[in-house]
Amino acid sequence: MTERTTAWSMGDFLTDGSLALLVDDLSALLECRVTLYDRSGAAIGPNAGSPPWKFEPGDPEDAPILHALLDPAGGARFQPPPPVIAAPIVVDDAIAGALIVRFPADAPLPERWASIRRAIDRVAATASEFCSENVDKRRRNAELAMLFRLSSLLVASRSLEESLNIALRSAMDLIGAEAGTIHLIDGDPPLRRLCAHAGLPAEASAAIAAVPIDASTSDPVVDAVAPHTPLALRAKLPLMFKDQHYGTVRLFSSDMDRLSRREELLLGTIAEQTAAAIAGVRLEESERERRQMHRHLALAADIQRRMLPAGMPEVKGIDAAARYISSLELGGDFYDFIPLTGHLGIVVGDVVGKGVPAALLMSAVRATLRAHAPALYDIDEVISRVNVALTRDTRDNEFATVFFGVIDPSTLRLTYCNAGHDPPLVVRPTSTGPNPDFEVLRLSVGGMAVGIDEGQTYQRDIFHLKRGDVLLAYTDGVTDARNFADEKFGLPRLHDCITTMLADKPEATADHLVQHILWDVRRFTGLRPAVDDITMVCLRMV
Repeated sequence: MTERTTAWSMGDFLTDGSLALLVDDLSALLECRVTLYDRSGAAIGPNAGSPPWKFEPGDPEDAPILHALLDPAGGARFQPPPPVIAAPIVVDDAIAGALIVRFPADAPLPERWASIRRAIDRVAATASEFCSENVDKRRRNAELAMLFRLSSLLVASRSLEESLNIALRSAMDLIGAEAGTIHLIDGDPPLRRLCAHAGLPAEASAAIAAVPIDASTSDPVVDAVAPHTPLALRAKLPLMFKDQHYGTVRLFSSDMDRLSRREELLLGTIAEQTAAAIAGVRLEESERERRQMHRHLALAADIQRRMLPAGMPEVKGIDAAARYISSLELGGDFYDFIPLTGHLGIVVGDVVGKGVPAALLMSAVRATLRAHAPALYDIDEVISRVNVALTRDTRDNEFATVFFGVIDPSTLRLTYCNAGHDPPLVVRPTSTGPNPDFEVLRLSVGGMAVGIDEGQTYQRDIFHLKRGDVLLAYTDGVTDARNFADEKFGLPRLHDCITTMLADKPEATADHLVQHILWDVRRFTGLRPAVDDITMVCLRMV
């Protein structure tokens, strides 16, 4: 849609013939000839049929007067001498037609000549106002139709490229531009790239595509276009939506007339709709990527869950239970049971961080530990090799804490190495009866976390378990759990939780103990979301 470049004529506004009838009534009232002329020179009169108006040949005497009125060099101010009155009908600053009143030349002028002249001028002014309002309504309807059509096309568009081409063509049509470009800002770091262009020679398009867009005072796009085409920049529009800058539209034209206020507003609306369409397309792309990432995370989480033991080990004299609860889809905690020629290997680990990086690092630690554990007798050497492998393959801020222990079921001897992990607890009853006492021991011998210092040496220790002992290995997600007062669950509460359960139910199974600890932690934190993974391995010597 472009602004109308040709002048309007009265024929554009004739509907029910009322203006032609009014002119006919004026002729009878003034007892003279009053003629309504179209700018083409045709006279417009009433018609008994359909349409209710008709074009007729004009009076040859009026032709020079009409010609003078249509003179662009001030014809609208032309006024013939009495006994003739000429009142132009002006629409869009141009003559659309005129009222010409001609009294008989051989009769004296009417006594109220000045009043008649003012009345005819006002009739013409009223007709001008009516026609101008009609033009304004037509334009508004056309603009709304254009914006609605643009909006529909943008919504129906299946790609960002198609949306941009539709928007560019609409903007060009609006002001009659011969060429245009759209640059978008995207990427990280953000870069401006040519995403749509029309009407430019191939050399100009290639030159624009090769020029980086920076914040210099001159416009590099205009500089690139200039050598290849005589077109000049006529409009430059930012693509803004909700304070987000998506790019720029540039329109080039050989016509450098200043844009009307109406054109500026419409171009602004087109730019805003285009920016909204870009935002919608990018949101849809982000949502598609998010769904794909979610599917990948769900698949990775399923693989991670399959890395955990499928069930509890069946070892005579040992009741085992374990729980793993991830705060995200993927976690960095892990536990494992490793059968070692009649002995039971127990692993509980916690990798720094959360999400995908932690899960990948966890997989590496678990795989390395499982690779070395069956082949080496000394568990401190197993941890040392895990440490060397992890240190060589990870960054400085990537490490893991690991507790690795091996139990001989026949003697209940526990050989272990603790690599920076929260020391597992051994809860041992020291008395029996209605109010039994318990001793809580910690297994802390070992060394620092794996993955930090390649030359780190580790120690192993031997702890002799007894029938009735409870061994609980856990990650810091248990003790670091916080309530809404930002208090930690803490080690003392964990001690009390276990001893209270054992005092109330001395024969409680390992699974009952794990369930009770989880219930206590959840009751303490309430509805506050977990910020870390929770992992527990509980062994009860029976």
